[in-house]
Amino acid sequence: MSDSSYPVFGIHCDRHGWYRQYSDICDKYGFRRVMLDLFSDDWVTTANACDVVLFKGTMYPDSIRILKERVYFLESMLQKKVVPNYNAYWHFDSKAIQRDIFRAHGMSIPDTVVAGTCDDVNAIGTLFPNRVVVKETSGAGSSQVRLVSNNLLMRWWLRQWQLHSRLYRGVSVALRTIGLRPCRGPQKIVQEMIENEGFDVRVTTIGNEYAYVFRRLCRDNDFRASGSGRIDYGWDDKYIELIYSLVSFSRTLGFNTMAYDVIVGRDGRWYLVEMSASFDDKALTHCPNVFQVSDDLRTLRRIERVSPLQLQIMMSAGEQSPISTNREA
Repeated sequence: MSDSSYPVFGIHCDRHGWYRQYSDICDKYGFRRVMLDLFSDDWVTTANACDVVLFKGTMYPDSIRILKERVYFLESMLQKKVVPNYNAYWHFDSKAIQRDIFRAHGMSIPDTVVAGTCDDVNAIGTLFPNRVVVKETSGAGSSQVRLVSNNLLMRWWLRQWQLHSRLYRGVSVALRTIGLRPCRGPQKIVQEMIENEGFDVRVTTIGNEYAYVFRRLCRDNDFRASGSGRIDYGWDDKYIELIYSLVSFSRTLGFNTMAYDVIVGRDGRWYLVEMSASFDDKALTHCPNVFQVSDDLRTLRRIERVSPLQLQIMMSAGEQSPISTNREA
């Protein structure tokens, strides 16, 4: 039976099916919940009946734009708790501004230029070596990330994508005339290539105290790990300081959910490259490296495998996770 002292959960009916899992978890623990569609006209009416709103976004730009507006309205106007919250979501799908967030907080990142002007592109020729990683500033998937030669042709190509270039403006106007939009944005990210041992590390923080960690192995004969589907759950003691650092970062910036992509160089140094308010729930649910982090960032306590969606709900309900602890890391 539900307890009226617990919040009412509003669950967004997302296209990925997370809403079914959220609903089942609420039912299992007796939490009241209502279903809502954050894209519908009457979304405010339904949201007013909730205390906490849970949603899973997509990578479609228009979907992201609408959800950012909705999350801001929910928190600032309706005084609702939202997962992920606005602090975690306003920079979602913008690798450019995330670069600036990392820099502002002194995080270790690869040398990076967000190329938005011809001066930026000209600087790439002298600041970077012969090979660089080029990324789109938005969008997911390894196809958005390319290792290219830092030569005159590549830099000419980058200049054509500047916001004020004649080619970009001409193509943009032509496409909009027939009701279309450019599929690529007017900025590009150029980043140094960090030589590594064939993997990156994914650290996901939930609330202020939980963290998951595992490796993602690169595809064969490729430098990219994103989308490989090759996960290594083996433990490495080097993860401990990384977890402390990123949980502290999440706390400082007020993220109630965040997934971080970290590259570890061959010298053992780690570099933060991206962060996302979304994650692969199946990979985390099967992850054995789940920890509760102490308030003073000095102790990790390993807990049983648990769905991150369950942790989101329990943290939002003001409850300790209904799972036992095993041992300190």
